[in-house]
Formats: sequence, C-alpha cells, structure tokens
Amino acid sequence: MTTHDLVPAPAAEDIAELTAKAKTAPRRRSHLNLHSAFDEPVQRLLIAAEPETYVQPHRHPGKPWEMLVLIHGAMDVLVFSDDGRLEERVALREDGQRIMQYQATRFHGSVVLEPGTVILEIKQGPYDSASAKETPTWAPAEDSPDGPAVRDRMIDLSIGEAVTP
Repeated sequence: MTTHDLVPAPAAEDIAELTAKAKTAPRRRSHLNLHSAFDEPVQRLLIAAEPETYVQPHRHPGKPWEMLVLIHGAMDVLVFSDDGRLEERVALREDGQRIMQYQATRFHGSVVLEPGTVILEIKQGPYDSASAKETPTWAPAEDSPDGPAVRDRMIDLSIGEAVTP
C-alpha cells in the first residue's frame, strides 16, 4: 500500500486562479487535482468551466460511480442511453440541487450555463489515461469543429431526444 501526503485544501485565491485559467484555456476549462497521485483509490479534483466548453459525452468502464458537487455557478448534467438519447437531465444550481451521483458506466456529459462555474468531481481511482473513458460514435470529439454545435444542442435537448438528429 502506498502512503500519500495530503494535498492542502484550495484557498479562495486558488479557485479564483483556476477560474481565470478556464476563461483563457482552449477548452474553456481547467482543473486542480486534490489527490496527490493517480494511483489513489479516490480521485478528487476541482474543475472550473465556462459556458463555451464542450464536454463530450463519455463513460468510465469498470468505474461504478462518479459524484459532482457544485461549488459556484450553474450546469446541467446529462445522462444518455447507449444510442445517444437523453435519459436524464439534472440541474445543479447554487439555489437548488448541488450534488449529483450517478453510474459512471452510463454515458454522461454536461453543459455549463454560467461563467465561472466550479465543481468538485469525486470518482473511483486509480486513474489510467489509457482506459479512463470511452466515447460514443454519436458525439464528436472535443476538438472537432462540430463540438460547439453539439454543445448548443445539448443545452436545449429534451428527454428522449438524440444528441445527433
């Protein structure tokens, strides 16, 4: 068993810096690991994101759960069927629901609705970039020119509708 040092809790200025980085990052999001190593059994990270970000729907094979905790802003978490139809939409808001836990083996994505949105993501480790996520054929890659159009469609997608018509 490996012993890891605890990472200090982020201060308000750390979160402000993370948010500023997201505003200028090519993907319009930035993260800060709160775990000290990728082999830890629980991965914890802060993610700052802007409304222009496109989070390609994906799933995590072999990982039973994932949890999101809204710190600031607003976002919708979307859960899809294997063929790309929206099955569930959960609104995370400062004045409403702030926590969502879901099966990580289901396709999921999100749309950021307010500038400066920050979430805490908690998921089972260890993290292995080669097998961390699986992406569907029905959703374009994050660097695809079609990504922004799909993101815009996901904002207004209703239950039962497919991401790509």
